[in-house]
Amino acid sequence: MTSPDSVFLMLPALSTLSLATKEAARRFAMRTRFKKGEIIFRENEGADRFYIIENGYIDLGYFGPGEDQLIETLGPGEVLGYSWMFEPYRWQSDAKAASDVEAIFCYATPLRALCENDPQMGWELTTWCAAILQKRLRHLKVGFAPVRNCHQEVCSQDPWPWMEGEPVSLQ
Repeated sequence: MTSPDSVFLMLPALSTLSLATKEAARRFAMRTRFKKGEIIFRENEGADRFYIIENGYIDLGYFGPGEDQLIETLGPGEVLGYSWMFEPYRWQSDAKAASDVEAIFCYATPLRALCENDPQMGWELTTWCAAILQKRLRHLKVGFAPVRNCHQEVCSQDPWPWMEGEPVSLQ
């Protein structure tokens, strides 16, 4: 695989990171490819890297014998992987190439070690990963919209009907 060059520093997926953090990550980055249908990782395997998709699509979900459960499809410019930053450093789902894929991956274990010695870098990468996680959760929320709408009807009622009248002092 060829090493990413200065293009890595210009990737929109990394736009919220400082130049110093991007330079540090670039030291551990390489290009990779996956063929359509190839499993990239499985749930509960050790998470030691993240990917930035350059071309192609990757499905997140649970893929095994029987019926596949698709959670989300990621495409060009999107980041695959946040589990490398949070203990226990295990993938939270499976990832499979939905098409032929070209991506940049970054080894995260040495990047985490740098974060331990540089709190600013650690903060940047933690908030970056948290934003990725938040995006995934928003996507799941949309997927559960019918359940959520039903829940909102119940929750629009007074959530504590037994708490009528004046508050009771606990002094």
